[in-house]
Amino acid sequence: MLVTALYILYQSLKNEVDWFELISLRGTFSLYAGWLSAATILATKALLQYIGLRDVNSIYPNEESWGIIILWVAFLIY
Repeated sequence: MLVTALYILYQSLKNEVDWFELISLRGTFSLYAGWLSAATILATKALLQYIGLRDVNSIYPNEESWGIIILWVAFLIY
């Protein structure tokens, strides 16, 4: 869903539109893509905690490292 929302937003930026289309199409899909980005990031964080991110002695990087990685991914999406 996130990929398709970002694709639609990208396609809408290619064309010139009037003010109504700017607000209705680009504004709406910007909010929708932002919401989907936040939901995807939070779901990923919950999944990582479920598979053992909280465990200090696990084979995965610690929670701080995953937090930094997730923030960089969010920055790239932005």
